[in-house]
Amino acid sequence: MTAPSPQTGLPESDADLRTLFAVIWRGRWTALGCAALAAGAAALILSTLPSRYDAEAQILLDTRDRRTVEFQQVVGDLSVDNAIVASEIAVLRSRRMLRRIAQDLALDQVEEFGAPRPGLRDRLADRLRAVSPDIANRIAPPRPTRPSLDIAVERLAQALTASQRGRSYVIGVTVRSSDAGLSADIANALANAYIEDQLLAKSDATSRASDWLKRRIDKLKQQSARADANVEQYRAEQSVGEGQGAAVTEQQLAEINSQLVAARASRAEAEARRDQISRLIAEEGEAAAANVLSSPLILSLRQQRAEVKRREAELATRYGPKHPQMINVKAELRDIGAAIAAELRKRVATLANDAEVARAREAALTAALTDVEDRSVDLSRASVGLRQLEREAEASRRIYEDVLARYKETTEQQDIQQADARVISAASPAAAPAAPRRGLITGLAAMGGVLLGFGFVFLAEVTANTFRTGAEAERALGLRVYAKLPIMRGGRRRSRLLRLMKDRPNSAYAEAVRGLRNGLLAGASASDVVMITSAAPGEGKSSTCLALAQSSAAMGRAAIVVECDFRRPSAAEAMREDRRGGAPDLLDVLNGDASVEEAARPLAEPGAFALTLRAPAPKAADMLSSQRFRQLIASLAQTYDLVLLDTPPVLAVSDAAAISDVADQVLMLVRWNHTARQAAEACVKKLTESGAPPTGAVLTMVDPAREASFEYAGYRRGAPDYGAYYAA
Repeated sequence: MTAPSPQTGLPESDADLRTLFAVIWRGRWTALGCAALAAGAAALILSTLPSRYDAEAQILLDTRDRRTVEFQQVVGDLSVDNAIVASEIAVLRSRRMLRRIAQDLALDQVEEFGAPRPGLRDRLADRLRAVSPDIANRIAPPRPTRPSLDIAVERLAQALTASQRGRSYVIGVTVRSSDAGLSADIANALANAYIEDQLLAKSDATSRASDWLKRRIDKLKQQSARADANVEQYRAEQSVGEGQGAAVTEQQLAEINSQLVAARASRAEAEARRDQISRLIAEEGEAAAANVLSSPLILSLRQQRAEVKRREAELATRYGPKHPQMINVKAELRDIGAAIAAELRKRVATLANDAEVARAREAALTAALTDVEDRSVDLSRASVGLRQLEREAEASRRIYEDVLARYKETTEQQDIQQADARVISAASPAAAPAAPRRGLITGLAAMGGVLLGFGFVFLAEVTANTFRTGAEAERALGLRVYAKLPIMRGGRRRSRLLRLMKDRPNSAYAEAVRGLRNGLLAGASASDVVMITSAAPGEGKSSTCLALAQSSAAMGRAAIVVECDFRRPSAAEAMREDRRGGAPDLLDVLNGDASVEEAARPLAEPGAFALTLRAPAPKAADMLSSQRFRQLIASLAQTYDLVLLDTPPVLAVSDAAAISDVADQVLMLVRWNHTARQAAEACVKKLTESGAPPTGAVLTMVDPAREASFEYAGYRRGAPDYGAYYAA
């Protein structure tokens, strides 16, 4: 389980959280005070600043392709992307545009955008320059003057903001000025000037393109004319028709080639038939050759010979070889064979002649082909140059026609230019200022003040080195805290403290003193000597001693206060209203010049007395260490029920340690939220080393309300309310 916090009794985590909230709760007024101061300072500063008004005009970069005619534009439409939008914003912010607006609206004549007014130093220097120019120039050298229009352009650039609206194609043009109407006028003028600049840029580009095209047309027209003249001149010089000579030559080549092919085939066929007949005649005789030939006469003679042979065969069966008919038949066969041989020779001669004719025709066609080819080569060579000139002429003519058409399109475009952007929202004068944002700045200043205040609170909390609760004092010093004496407010002096305790015995202070008295008497003997001391001066020792003496006397126990601070006596101050001048004091008693009864001064409560000092005494340490002082204390202890020793601070001098052995109890006072912990601990250590360790402690000058916030983790609602039991 989580260990409990020694201060709150809660688990450590809960205790830390409660402590944090306690610190915040205690420092709330400090934080609120800092917030009020910061907000007030911010409001005061803002009241001196002039109001600034914003006016915004919105421009849409139109991506739609709107063409009145189907002409190609000289300056194409915008291809809108982030880079293009950024480029157009740069155009809007360019010095050329800003200078145009400054000139159109005469911003150099407006005080906000015009030349700066001379400062106090410059005005003094101008007055001094009339008396002593040298001294004036040393104090304020003349500054180089700048054109007021340049200054207006720079200030307009500072007042202008142009940015893309999200991921859209909208550009917001915002102008901030001390004049709401002027800011709207500047924003609208800049938006309209941007649209006009787009149209002017397109018109200028189109005009420049038209001028360039016109000059180009004149040159191209001359080039085309020269190219056509070169073609005609070349054609005349080379005697080349406009494509006819080459075509005829090609046609002749084709016809001759086909005829040559046919002639070669005929010649080959004629030679083959001639050679075949000649070979048959040589190898197999004329009869075999006659069988091959397809001559009608030979066929007829062969039929006749076959018929004669048939008759010969018939006659041979009836007649002998010498029969006249047989003889006639043989003679007829011989005649037919002679006729076939004659016809065969004739046909062989005809085939040889046909072969020679075919060969001659082939040679003639070959020669004709060579002539036509030579002519074709000549025509081709001439046509190459002609075609080159014709191509150049055609290219020049096409370029001329294209440029001429483009010139007509460009000329027509000059009157139908369209901008790539349009104003979709004109700027209007703002009803409320945009800067300074007084409410926001004041709120932020207040929040900063709160944070600063809490920073101070936490810093003070971290660096706190005092006792703010009785529990803290008990843990650090190891002493029981008998009481917590509240601080006396309302400007009440110590001289009135005793009277107030008597007149108002039910006050919170009187009740706390009674609690201290009861704590001391609870473990004390009938005649106690109580030394009351502290670590440092100003912790309420004298007041506590006197109040404690009166409280003891009120319950019937006689008490006396002995002022042991010989160096800075202060008990007499608390009794100043009851003191008679020239009365004996403690020093007189120690010197034997007066008795205790003569020097002891009564307090407001019967039975309460005080032995005080009128003034600081020399050799204080020797007097306190003397035997006479110890005898005095012993005598007082026998006479009074309670003897209270008001000693000087322990850490300041050694007087308290010197007389600590005469005290039965040592009560240490610690000023609430004031005495350093190290000082209190050193005081306890020093008293302990002197042989008189403190028996208890008292927190003095306690602020009950603040102490409750520390005691109950910052929340007073957790503290008991005892106010009804106390009288003011």
